This record gives sequence, C-alpha cells and structure tokens, in this order.
Amino acid sequence: MSINMPTASSPKTNGLNTTLRHAEKIELPLISKLFSEIIESSFPMFPDHAIKKYKESWTMEHLLVKHNTPSHALFCCAWHEGAPVGLVSGTQPELGVATIIWLLVKPDCQGQAIGSKLLEHARQFYQAQKCHKLKLTVPSQRACRFYVNNGMTQEGFHPSHWSKVDFWSLACPL
Repeated sequence: MSINMPTASSPKTNGLNTTLRHAEKIELPLISKLFSEIIESSFPMFPDHAIKKYKESWTMEHLLVKHNTPSHALFCCAWHEGAPVGLVSGTQPELGVATIIWLLVKPDCQGQAIGSKLLEHARQFYQAQKCHKLKLTVPSQRACRFYVNNGMTQEGFHPSHWSKVDFWSLACPL
C-alpha cells in the first residue's frame, strides 16, 4: 500500500534537506507515531476497522521485531531536522519480484521530492538484491499519477478490492 505523494501537477522543488536512513531503536516511537498520524489523516477511503488493522502492525512491539530481525525486506525513513517525515517499507523479494507495501510522506512535507527519493531508494535497494521487478498498489488516482510520473506503469485496476476500496496496481522493471 502506498500513497500520500505530491499530485502530478504539483511543482517539484529541490526538496527539504532530508536524510534517508534506518531508524535507530530509540527512534521507533517516532516512526510508530508518524505512521499513525499519516494513516489517520490521509486515508479517508479506508473504513475504521482497516485503519485499526494497519496501525496494529506499526506498534512499538511490531517495530522492535522488524528492527531486530535480519531481513532482505525494505525499511527506510526520511528524516528532516531530526524528525521522520516519510518512510518506505516493502517485502522480502520473491522470485525476483519486490513489493512496496507503504510509501508515506507527511502531508505538510509533500511536494518536496521526499516521495521520489524514497522510491528511488527502494529501486536501488531491490536492484542490489538482483530483483527484476518492483510493484505496488495504491488506493487513489492521485497516488497512481505520482508513480506514473516517477517511471512506473499502471498494470491494473481492482475495483472494491481490500476493504471494498478501489486500488490501482503499478510496476516497473529494475
């Protein structure tokens, strides 16, 4: 699942001065809070039970397991002035195909090229693992336009998919 990117028509700036890196263990509460804030404010199409379920996988307990378990899965955060402003997470590759599950940017930081930087980081991360394809799904046309503008191709449309929300599937070769 991925959304919260600048619209296709929004101007790209040089962006905020951000650093992409993994969160330290002490910073995990900030990541949990960031995820909760974005999911609550930016996904009006999701019913309450879906929001609750998504938030459950970003509690401190779950983040500690992700943080402490070696994996080939993607997890990276964008930081600005010591605070997280975005994140990207994805699956461990399967047979050369990688899936971004979440690519999120704080609404007040969108349009600053953070989402594009996180997407490029994901591409490089999975290319280093010899993946040949990167895919994801999004629940809005706005997010779909962002990914198309960043080199992905729409592969399908899934009406009334997860939680009866429409989703678009996109992918790109690596």
